Amino acid sequence: MILSLRNLLIICVVLLGLACKNLNRQSVEITNRQLKPALGWGSVGSGLSGTVNALAVYNGNLYAGGRIDSAGGAPVSGIAMWDGYSWHSVGKGITGNVKALTVYHNELYAGGFFDSAGGKPYSCIAKWNGTNWSDVDTLADVIAMTTYNNRLYATGFNDSTDERTTHTIGSWDGSEWDSLGNPDKDWEIKSLCSYNGNLYGGGKISGDSNLIVMAKHGWTLIRKPFRFEINTMLQYNDELYTGGDDVASNSASHIMKWNGKIWSTPGTGLKGQIKSLALYNGKLYAGGQFARVGNEYAGCLAVLNEVDWQAVGGGVNLSNIALETKCPTTPSNLVIYVDNTPNKRGVIYYDTLFANISVNAMVEYKGELYIAGKFDIAGGLPAQNIARYKEPAKLNK
Repeated sequence: MILSLRNLLIICVVLLGLACKNLNRQSVEITNRQLKPALGWGSVGSGLSGTVNALAVYNGNLYAGGRIDSAGGAPVSGIAMWDGYSWHSVGKGITGNVKALTVYHNELYAGGFFDSAGGKPYSCIAKWNGTNWSDVDTLADVIAMTTYNNRLYATGFNDSTDERTTHTIGSWDGSEWDSLGNPDKDWEIKSLCSYNGNLYGGGKISGDSNLIVMAKHGWTLIRKPFRFEINTMLQYNDELYTGGDDVASNSASHIMKWNGKIWSTPGTGLKGQIKSLALYNGKLYAGGQFARVGNEYAGCLAVLNEVDWQAVGGGVNLSNIALETKCPTTPSNLVIYVDNTPNKRGVIYYDTLFANISVNAMVEYKGELYIAGKFDIAGGLPAQNIARYKEPAKLNK
């Protein structure tokens, strides 16, 4: 009997499927593993309910801001304080979404998309002195803040009728705002950082991603050799590190560094969404939404050692799952994600593996690195949207 071409193709597909199935079984036996709790991780009380966007240390306490409604099981609004032992409300809190926290002139400033603070109509930016909330004349909906030359700088959207399409940058001296020659409305500045005596702003600029610097004579655009929207910046080892989101879908790395003259990639780089950078024990940590560091599963958190990036104790939301290779071998950014919950099983690419999981903010507090965002496991232990990490080598010191 002569087989038709159609039947021959069907037989080939079935045989290939069986081969892949057997190979996958062998792969599962070899590579499937339950990730054990890692050393150095701890909870922060019973955590926070809601997404955390910002962390800051003020008057010896840790503050967390975001779209949160409970801390330690007790109701809060927008912001909460951790004293090292338990959670507390911050006055009557903030109604809305806190996007940024920073300390200026011994007061804690909170910025974001909100319409009240302390129960009063203080919109978009307000300050806390440890006892009461006070108004800060509204500049705009605030995305990011930093201090530079004894002034507070903020970037955000003008509170006009243009549906948040016009961006602005302003500086505050404690009593009034000063416009900085408002950049072009197409400049979506998402991060601010002082470096080498200048103020830098990064984001999506004129439809592309770029960096601007404010010197004595105004803003200057710095052309760049990479394509990602800058979300976060930090000075480390006399260089400016920038991390962000992919806008080209083919970037080799979403973190780059600038020494004032040239750009380069730290280590072999990181691919994914970089949302936060922090220093802890003299090392640079990066958090965001990314599954892996090279061929190592990182769970949204990585540290830069002397040579390259490494995972940090399993990161977040990598407990109670099995990770296996796909048959046949595919590009390294494709994995099979097998969750213990049956309805979550399936093939997921690296950029959606952690679509609802993220490390948005990090800060060192009382000798530990605190990370926060949207997750429920850190280092293999239960942690509701916030966790703390201490380097294992430091545990007995």
